[in-house]
Amino acid sequence: MWLTLAIQEGVEKRPAIKQQIDQQRRDLLIRTYLNEVMGSNPAPSDSAAQAYYDAHLSDYKIPATVTVRHIQSKNESDAKKVKQWAKKKGQDWDKLTKKYSTDSLTKASGGNLGSVTREGVFPGLGPQPAMAETAFALGNRRDRRSGQEQPRLARDQGRQR
Repeated sequence: MWLTLAIQEGVEKRPAIKQQIDQQRRDLLIRTYLNEVMGSNPAPSDSAAQAYYDAHLSDYKIPATVTVRHIQSKNESDAKKVKQWAKKKGQDWDKLTKKYSTDSLTKASGGNLGSVTREGVFPGLGPQPAMAETAFALGNRRDRRSGQEQPRLARDQGRQR
């Protein structure tokens, strides 16, 4: 009943609907064909699959990444104050960031700069090889809990911890 009414109202003739119908038709035909082709071919043996994997190992490697968060301050004096607060046991990093960071783009997300690979390309910041090198050197240490000193990174936009 609903189909008949939709056709009577010309829904199937709307450009956006025609495009969706064409896409669904295309997907169905491709999926059906691939299932038929794959179903008619024998599955590779375990040794053949292992040989392929070994020959293409680099295709399966995922580069190491580190997620970086920061609190940006106006000057070194402010950075030292925030660092002291951050070292206190039980401090909430997100709350510190929202309260003290001058970075209006990341303060709401806990100072999250995103994940970076060893090559040093940060989303939104571009290449920052020195920051990436330091981030990887620090790993997952959290100085506020361990009390260990972490280096401060100076950039044009201010001080970062």
